[in-house]
Amino acid sequence: MGSQDLILDLQIYKSEKLSLKGSIAPKKFVDHIVVVVFALELFQLTFKSFYAQLAGDDAIFTLEIVVDGKTRWNSIYMMINRALELRSAIELYQSRWQKPKNDPVHRDLTKDFLGAADWTELERFYNFLKPFYAGTGAVWGTLKTMDYLFVKFKQAAEETRFEEPSHFKPGIDCGWRKLEDYYVKTDRTPVYRAALALHPSYGYDYFERHWKSAMNRPQWYSDMQSAVGSLFDEYARQAEVDTQAQAGLLEGDVEIEAEVNDYSSFGKRSVRSLNTQRKKVKAVTELDIFQTRPIYAHDLDVADPLEWWNKHQLEYPVLYKMALDLFSIPGMSAECERVFSQAKKMITDKRNRLAPEAVEADQLQKQWLLRGLV
Repeated sequence: MGSQDLILDLQIYKSEKLSLKGSIAPKKFVDHIVVVVFALELFQLTFKSFYAQLAGDDAIFTLEIVVDGKTRWNSIYMMINRALELRSAIELYQSRWQKPKNDPVHRDLTKDFLGAADWTELERFYNFLKPFYAGTGAVWGTLKTMDYLFVKFKQAAEETRFEEPSHFKPGIDCGWRKLEDYYVKTDRTPVYRAALALHPSYGYDYFERHWKSAMNRPQWYSDMQSAVGSLFDEYARQAEVDTQAQAGLLEGDVEIEAEVNDYSSFGKRSVRSLNTQRKKVKAVTELDIFQTRPIYAHDLDVADPLEWWNKHQLEYPVLYKMALDLFSIPGMSAECERVFSQAKKMITDKRNRLAPEAVEADQLQKQWLLRGLV
């Protein structure tokens, strides 16, 4: 396909799907802009020699345009970011563009050129989307990121409240509604709240400061305590079952030893009786102790919560197991899907009878080796 055909197809796609720039929604407005920006491909194809003469090592002439990946996280942000970086090149292309004389039906691209107002709008989208890009991370950061974005949406809504209609203003309203939908979805499982509650740098203090006070949502705070407490109780019950099973084994060993040496067993209490007595005098749970523990300077900026819990597993044995499960959950499914896709290379026509356990063991060992864990 020639460069003229490429740009024509892009313009047809734009005119059919996106309509006129002044009447499209914010998301489509960005797509519309990038289709025009993507016209830089023509500039790159047609003027490579021009690059060589004027570019030198200037990044403006060596970077390539980024197109919205639709389903890829942060793709719109990266698309706008690159467009802003290439603004000088795009404006240069616009100043040099001429309608082909031998093609009377060719679309007049001057109607789609980016003006000063368009660049201002793009910069506004860029600044607003930047926190979304920075917030993509681990599962414990999900709620924190949503709270941060909640504040950003609130600020943007207040700033645009009395503005004239624009592409940006309805985008804020739509985005805020979508964010509230996702807030509701986080209530379906205690995992998100528990992960933040068990992070040594946040804990219940975070929810009290942001939900109960800043957002004035005391019910959210109460629901969080109830959800995290219930999840902890499940782990505590399982730990109790494991302890009793272990105590039963130890009790049998002690009884055998007592029969052999009656004198050495005189005055000693059984494991079962000790555990029963300690449960009676137990005033607070591990969760209570963790949430009210003294905070030190190094606890305020814990980059790896799993490492912190590994160092404190003897202090909080039940919470340690809970934290290990929570912080092992990836923040998004991309890596899991990538591993799943790679596994198909292992199951070939000649290996079609591999058991699921064998595939799992192989993939686990592969990931451990890649990460230097074994």
